Amino acid sequence: MNDRVAELAKKSAETDLAVLLHVKEHAKRTMKNNPTKDNVDAFEKARLAVERKMAKDDKTAGRFLNLSQVHEWLQENGWKCSTRTLYKHKREGKLKADKSGVFPLKAVKKYAKDFLKRSESGLRVADEQSDLQREKVSREIKKLEVQTAKERFQLDVLQGKFLPRDDVEAELCGRLIMLETALRNLIRDKGAEWVFMVGGDGMKVQELQRTMHADVDAMFNGLASMREFAVEIVDDDMPPASALTFGDDENEK
Repeated sequence: MNDRVAELAKKSAETDLAVLLHVKEHAKRTMKNNPTKDNVDAFEKARLAVERKMAKDDKTAGRFLNLSQVHEWLQENGWKCSTRTLYKHKREGKLKADKSGVFPLKAVKKYAKDFLKRSESGLRVADEQSDLQREKVSREIKKLEVQTAKERFQLDVLQGKFLPRDDVEAELCGRLIMLETALRNLIRDKGAEWVFMVGGDGMKVQELQRTMHADVDAMFNGLASMREFAVEIVDDDMPPASALTFGDDENEK
């Protein structure tokens, strides 16, 4: 059904111009015989209808009879151009008609691409392409930089310049446990010696040891509660004290 309607509409459209020309000629004769205002208006309407139909057919066929048709096509297709600019460009030879006096669509397209700007972006086609190319190159450079940084990091890992965080934390925990054990053994073994060294009361050695153990507990509990710590790998000739540092979060101070 739809195909049949479309076919009938096509056949009907093929005769539209002929019918309009017939109406125009009839209105013209009527106006000559009786030039009243109504008859003149009827002729003008018929004439305009014929011109619009011919202009539509010409644009469909890829040619424009005048600059008005060219201007209309340019606006419909997203080109920024005033009527004044269009006439100026024609005088300058930027837009040329062919030998028959019409403007081929191919020539209009080339003129727009070479001399006009797009309405949406305000840029010429060449400038739009340049911007796109620059953006593409910029994206490619950033992509290469990220890839290079990733490969460099992977190489550093393979060369042993970096250790997994879990391994570092496990190593630190092991060393702290060894340090705690050594301190407690030192307190146990040296407590009495320290007391006698300063001429103190030997009966209070155990009390001193309990106090020292409590202080050690407090110290390691403080270390265990730290949220952040830093490990700095230094050269062999650097002072040992700078090799390992701990610090509280500044917001918690």
